[in-house]
Amino acid sequence: MTTIARLSPAELESVAASLAPVRRALLDEAEAATRSILVAAREEAASRIRKEETAADDAVRRAVERRERASQAAFDQMMAAERSRSDRLVRVRRSEHVAALVDETVSAARSMRSDERYPRLLEALAERARVQLGPEAGIEADRTEAGGVIGELGHHRVDYSLDALARRALTRLADEVAEVVGQ
Repeated sequence: MTTIARLSPAELESVAASLAPVRRALLDEAEAATRSILVAAREEAASRIRKEETAADDAVRRAVERRERASQAAFDQMMAAERSRSDRLVRVRRSEHVAALVDETVSAARSMRSDERYPRLLEALAERARVQLGPEAGIEADRTEAGGVIGELGHHRVDYSLDALARRALTRLADEVAEVVGQ
């Protein structure tokens, strides 16, 4: 078997070109999985936020009832505290949803390691790292739990770990992610 390090530039280009459909298919699958996770997260976020809004509405209703028995100044202070508490709770829930979405996306990306096409993906990622850093770049493939490839040359580094690729996919979908957790 010929190793990637012994291939000529033309052969490397040919390998990269032949692996482009595999790379595209894997990226499409990862994006589809991410979108599926986004749909589920959107539904879960909407449900949780509705519950929190109902709880906040109940708190406001109780505060209004107390207002009838309290002075205007005391009521205003109480409402400000309720709004602040509700805002904090919503921020905490949004942060939890974002963290869960990141965890689920990273987990889905890591599951690609069991795909029969994963070795070809590693080769394509290694080639991409060499293109960016140069043929002398040191390449570490599938060395950590994060999988993927890390390339280094001197002080330069490229991170094509599955975790990093998943996070970049979420970054590209940031508007949709914000929509999910902002409901």
